[in-house]
Amino acid sequence: MKDEVGGLDDHEGDYPPHPLDQRWFAHVDNKNHGPYTGHELKDMIEQRQIIATDFLCPVGSKEWKMAKYDPVIGAFFDDHMRSSSAPPPLPILPQTKRTPVLGIVAIGFGLAALSMPYFAAVFFAPATAVCGLIAMVRRQRVLGGLALALAFVAFVGIAGVSNKITKASADLEKSAKELQEMSRSLPRF
Repeated sequence: MKDEVGGLDDHEGDYPPHPLDQRWFAHVDNKNHGPYTGHELKDMIEQRQIIATDFLCPVGSKEWKMAKYDPVIGAFFDDHMRSSSAPPPLPILPQTKRTPVLGIVAIGFGLAALSMPYFAAVFFAPATAVCGLIAMVRRQRVLGGLALALAFVAFVGIAGVSNKITKASADLEKSAKELQEMSRSLPRF
């Protein structure tokens, strides 16, 4: 910068040049124009004389780039897009793979229901069925279906053991009655 006397300020050499002080050629409507400073290009972008798909080439370079991809000028298109009435497009987020925790828990309950004694299986089998159904609703079809199959097998096992317990209880009751009658027939002293 010049001071009041017309000489250069002592600190001018301490600062790097502003990026918009560079100059570019512009290729618009199949014609080359320029060179223009970044400041001039910014004004031309705001007046829509240059659009994002026009080409720019920095002075001294041989590489033409679409204006929106220029590392300096491209930022003006982002700013211009943000100031328009339409919202910017949503970013594409990567799909995350969710761990099917509920399905895995349902399988664990099912295996526990099959391997535990009767009194534990009575609690694990319904838990397996409920977790399996919820897993199915949450689109964990394979694990949910496997859990429901395990729950079914566990319920069949519980029913079989319950029948054995009922039969054993009936047999025990019958034996108790027989013993009671035998004791009545024994002579009393």
